[in-house]
Parts: sequence; C-alpha cells; structure tokens
Amino acid sequence: MRKTLRDIEALVASDLSGREKRKFQEKRIKSLGGDGRKPDVLPYALYQRVAKRRKEKEKEEKERLCVSERKKKEPKRLKGKGRWKDSTKSLDPGVGHFKNGVLKLNSKDIKKFTSR
Repeated sequence: MRKTLRDIEALVASDLSGREKRKFQEKRIKSLGGDGRKPDVLPYALYQRVAKRRKEKEKEEKERLCVSERKKKEPKRLKGKGRWKDSTKSLDPGVGHFKNGVLKLNSKDIKKFTSR
C-alpha cells in the first residue's frame, strides 16, 4: 500500500513546479533518511531590523488589545542622600602613588589625609 502511494506521489511530483516541487523533494529526502535543507541564515544587521519590526508589531498589538503589563517598581531614593558621594571622604588623586594596582601611601600622605 505504501509503495503505491509513493509511486502516485512520484507521478504527481512530475507535474509540480517551483516551491511545491522543492517541498516534495525535501520530503522525499527526509523519508530516505537525509537531513533536508538547512535553515536560511540572515546577516546580523538584517536580523536586527526584522527583530525590531517584530517587537514593534507585538507592542502595537498589545496596545490594540489593551493588555496591560505589570510595571516595574522604581527604586526609592533615600532622603537627604544625593547621587554623588561626598568628595571629602575620598582620597585625592594626587595622594600617594599606584604600583601594581595598589595605592601606596607613605606617612606624609597619611598625615595630609587625616589633617582635613
């Protein structure tokens, strides 16, 4: 029964053209134990554009359907604390010298820092 089906498909395949013929050939290769065609590879720049368009379409679709997402909580800022640290608590760049990734301080440098 299967053999007759294959024969019929082979006869029909001779009349096919273009995509349909390629699909039939891929199906036949897979049935014989082959791997078939490899997926198409896009250049990365083109892939980024496609991904960006896809993301925009999904966003528009969500807006159209009025699906609300849970918003991320913004971190709370502490009162009285600014973004920048107080510079009086840190060492000046002119104090000491770096050697092998370690800041070397001598006694004079330490006295300058503690006298503030």
